[in-house]
Amino acid sequence: MRRPHDEELTHIVEAAGEGRSGMVVLIGSSSTGKTRACWEAVQPLADLGWRLWHPFDPSRAEAALADLENISPHTVIWLNEAQYYLGASGGLGERIAAALHTLLTTPDRTPVLVLGTLWESYARIYTSPPKPGTADQHAQVRMLLEGRQLPVPSGFEESEIETAKKLAEDGDSQLAHALAHTRNGRLAQTLAGAPELLRRYQTASPGAKAVLHTAMDARRLGIGLNLPLGFLDEGSEDYICDDEYDSLEDDWVEHALVETSQPVHGGLSPLRQARPRRHQRRKSAPETRGINYRLADYLEQFGREERVELCPPPSFWRATENHLTDPDDLAKIAKSACERGFLRHTVRLCLMLPPARELTSPIHLMMALSPEVDPNRRGLKWFIEHANPADTNFITILAEELKEAGQHESAVQIASQAIEYLDTADIHGAISLADTLTVLGEVESAAIITTRATPQNDLNDTFTSAALAMSLNEAGESHAAAKLAFQASNRLDPSDSVGASFLARAMYKLGEPRFALQVAKKAIHHIDISDAGRASELVSLLHYIGENEDALKLARRASRSADLRNTHQTGLLMDTLARIGEHDSALKLGIHALDATPANSYKAFILLEKIKEIANSTTSSNLDKDPLIIHLRSSEWESLVEEMDRESMDSGSFFELPSPFLPYGRDLDGSPADPWIWDDQEPNR
Repeated sequence: MRRPHDEELTHIVEAAGEGRSGMVVLIGSSSTGKTRACWEAVQPLADLGWRLWHPFDPSRAEAALADLENISPHTVIWLNEAQYYLGASGGLGERIAAALHTLLTTPDRTPVLVLGTLWESYARIYTSPPKPGTADQHAQVRMLLEGRQLPVPSGFEESEIETAKKLAEDGDSQLAHALAHTRNGRLAQTLAGAPELLRRYQTASPGAKAVLHTAMDARRLGIGLNLPLGFLDEGSEDYICDDEYDSLEDDWVEHALVETSQPVHGGLSPLRQARPRRHQRRKSAPETRGINYRLADYLEQFGREERVELCPPPSFWRATENHLTDPDDLAKIAKSACERGFLRHTVRLCLMLPPARELTSPIHLMMALSPEVDPNRRGLKWFIEHANPADTNFITILAEELKEAGQHESAVQIASQAIEYLDTADIHGAISLADTLTVLGEVESAAIITTRATPQNDLNDTFTSAALAMSLNEAGESHAAAKLAFQASNRLDPSDSVGASFLARAMYKLGEPRFALQVAKKAIHHIDISDAGRASELVSLLHYIGENEDALKLARRASRSADLRNTHQTGLLMDTLARIGEHDSALKLGIHALDATPANSYKAFILLEKIKEIANSTTSSNLDKDPLIIHLRSSEWESLVEEMDRESMDSGSFFELPSPFLPYGRDLDGSPADPWIWDDQEPNR
């Protein structure tokens, strides 16, 4: 059954057959027919002598990166589940994206066709621009995917269902069965057995559901496709309440695996044993050759959505330490543990990692470790051994930590080593590394990096251009910095108030206050005043360059027009108002926002904490009598803070807590951890 995306796909394949390289990634939910659409579309190329290449061994990302440069014309590059390529850790995904871009744009390698599939959640991650001031983790991937995404609807239109009914009437019994059990046009999912998979999960026995929950949580927190039997066995224990657990038989895990392995309509099963091929078994390490299981894609996606705010129980985390061996799995689950405040467990997982430069650097752990936890700085030595020199964001933070610890020479050494691995097309990485080298006194090296990065900068990206101009200036390249800033101002989109604010700030630092004010004035006239985040940045800028009256006027306009439902942006504007001395206005804004926010929600909690913070920063005696402030200072409120903090940590927001930081993190049961130090930690194996 051909649908609109099939027609578009056909045109792309026909163009490839006529000699024009192309790429398309089908974006859609699990079991919507993405892979089938690609497979049907490329069949005509077989008759034209084309080959199909699916990079897979030893891992998808490693295979792709190793052989992409050897791909010859008339090849289909098959990137099914493209997150395993484009989202690969340690910078591999970015390097694959860059290699694909080179392949597609090199004339003597034409024609080639790149086909991929992605869930919407991954596509959003890869294509969303970074927040201002943060490293761009997916710059190459975002550029590669631009204009090359093809959405696949989750449901069939009514007219398409009618066509399906005619095919069923002509004798397609499988289609007839699916139509009889389809709701909301989700025909592809029904054919793939998705509804039955979900029913089997919902009606599973306590033991089987515990094993499935363990598998769901493992996948959403970063563990790979193949889940070790020992991990599922130990990890699932605490998912069952005491009464149910006491009634289970000794071999309840075996019964659960038999139950979840039974296939449903469509040939799928909720959890199936993964069988590596012989050559894969021979290559794998002895400790990784045991029995592994794989969760059905549809249940994986369901678990990601339904369990997003839940934290796995202690048995899950203990099992990660006792049974995971793959370095990439350990690195990713360590990051997830750290995001939930399990700092001691994170250290124990990280100590099991071999020095491996291709792994995701444990930046969250380094940011979380306080001097109390690492008094002898042994942790810093471990970070140096495990630093990926191509992970610029991690290297810059590590260098800053080394400098703070008095290890200036080591800081210079590790930052300097990163220069040879730097991709200057990664402008944000170049800026970050250059700024770090400048702080370390290595101004000449910083100047070399920023000078190399400047020709690759996109002048239409005002924010990045402004940041690069400031970095050039700090590295002593003031003339090049001024030139870049003025070039960017000629391309300025006035509606880009964040970019305009940073550009004006750069011009002010470059000694051009008149031009800085001109850029700021342009932004004021075009700003969407309901966007409190952008307004607050512009207010801060005006205050910074001394235009206090304009800053005050804009702040008051923004307060009246802000979308109060957006808690994050409202908080930014409240902070800005307080910073320019408008404490009463900030508090009024917060109280108005509370009226637009559901009571007892986390958003209300964030606003109340912000109100308390601002109230405590002013000496206004009127606040001492305010009932709301009195409530915020009460022990009852402190108890609620602790409860909401726990909910926030459970969902992975340990680093975003508005309340005081827990220096030792928390134990696996969620309680605050007793004091511990890095030196005393050893993994169980």
